[in-house]
Amino acid sequence: MEVRIQNNDDGTVAGVTRGGQLRVISESQSLPFHISYTQAGVYQFVADATVINGTAVVWHIKNTDTTKMLVFAEIDAQVVDAAGGTAIPSANTYIEMGFNRTYSSGGTAITPVNQNRTVGKVASATLYDNAPTLAGTFLQTQKWFPSAEAERYTFEERDGLILGLNDTLEMRIVSDHTSGTALSHCTFMMIDPAEV
Repeated sequence: MEVRIQNNDDGTVAGVTRGGQLRVISESQSLPFHISYTQAGVYQFVADATVINGTAVVWHIKNTDTTKMLVFAEIDAQVVDAAGGTAIPSANTYIEMGFNRTYSSGGTAITPVNQNRTVGKVASATLYDNAPTLAGTFLQTQKWFPSAEAERYTFEERDGLILGLNDTLEMRIVSDHTSGTALSHCTFMMIDPAEV
């Protein structure tokens, strides 16, 4: 008995190889491209903070969406023009990320930019850079020691960094320098768990 797979709209029939396998075409897209194209849910931001002799928060983000996860695709960090302390590399200068602290005051509010410019969608997140004051206990998740001036370090999407409702994440720099700038560029996605 012959079995045919046919498209009812135009009558086309699926092709079969001599080995009895269906002929198919497969497309591969990165998850950020797919989410941007299908849901307009990919955002980027650039943040910075002045390096001080102590700890300075580069940025702090909170997921304020009621249903979507905030999923990081990429986070870059670097320190430039650091002066007045122990030369980089040094155990005295590092960048770290951590969960749990909440925004109190100060800093500069940032609006993440939607990467799909065909829509006017905005992220359901609050975001501050430039050393905001935070409260609570810092739960470290990443730590990086710059090995050279202006070295760019990247955390990629395979790290699975996900914020649920009201979860927070911050990046901060700890240093003995008295000047310089800590910079960061981030890409994140707002994803409905039911659509993944």
